[in-house]
Amino acid sequence: MLKQDTVILSKEAAIGALKQLGIESNRLSELLDISKASGKKPSGAQGLIDGQQELLRRLAQPYNISFLSSVLQDESFFFTTILTGKDDYAFYGAEGDDIRLKPAESDEISLLVRDIIGAAGVHKTNTALSLSCNGLLSLACLLDVIRRRKLENLILHVVGSEPIEIRDLENELAIARENRDMRWMTPFFMESFNMKGPFDFQKGLRELSDMGIVKLQKNAIIFQDEKSGWLDVLGEKKSILGINSMFYHQDALQLLSVAFLRAGEYLYYIEGGEQVTWASIDENQLKEAVLTLIAPGDNPGSITVGAKPTVAAEAAKADKTQALAPSAESAPKFCKHCGTALTPGGKFCRNCGKPIGK
Repeated sequence: MLKQDTVILSKEAAIGALKQLGIESNRLSELLDISKASGKKPSGAQGLIDGQQELLRRLAQPYNISFLSSVLQDESFFFTTILTGKDDYAFYGAEGDDIRLKPAESDEISLLVRDIIGAAGVHKTNTALSLSCNGLLSLACLLDVIRRRKLENLILHVVGSEPIEIRDLENELAIARENRDMRWMTPFFMESFNMKGPFDFQKGLRELSDMGIVKLQKNAIIFQDEKSGWLDVLGEKKSILGINSMFYHQDALQLLSVAFLRAGEYLYYIEGGEQVTWASIDENQLKEAVLTLIAPGDNPGSITVGAKPTVAAEAAKADKTQALAPSAESAPKFCKHCGTALTPGGKFCRNCGKPIGK
């Protein structure tokens, strides 16, 4: 297909055109905003050139839908959606009653992610953590408390502060739940990984203590000297991008959530689930991870009344703690030890050599 500019259509026009062109929507397309449009208003396929009709097919028959949300270093936001067909891609956006579609190439998408997160020139370290949800949330709240205190000290012209206690983490969690401001790490992770709770900070802090990140002295949370520099880096200005990919595998809806965090000169890959993987990666590994995330899944199948549960019904039945994690039947896409994208069917990670677990 020749390179096309962005196509802008109303949702009603898009549905009407799909009906006139005889393009049948698949189950995954129900996740998009157009699913509630009736398509009864005549606007149809007239005037659409072949390339634009092909874009509509991508809209109706995605094999993967990846939702991207990011906070840049200047604290501005960027959102987009990527539709993956059997062997093609498109950017998708919705605003009011209109939708926007733009054809894309895989390299274009990986370069966009690289530029958003600022991955050029990052340094890779041997950082590789495995955290529970309690551990991840405790770390996020801890970093947000540090950041909030620094801002308050600047405003109030105060030097130093009281020791951080568990109640400070609890207060930070309450703020995150109330404000949902994704410029802060706690609400970003909660939103990206669909973390609902309840959370146990005692367990999370014991986990961080076992890793040598913090230690507990009575009610105070003390930073371990060897990890204080790492925490300082995470507390600097950073960019963070979350990708929620949804696709079908073995006729079951799969949801995979990953975040990429650029802090200082380092880039981290963070994969959600019951056990969270946090690993340092380089620019090439970022590209591999993004292409794996947006890769097409199985054919979702057509929307047939009464034949199969709708996407909405399947998502509603998903366990709250697993809503953004692969199902137990699905082979993992990334190494849980180092975060490298895995080769389909492989038994060992080609980067770190460790066995691939289900």
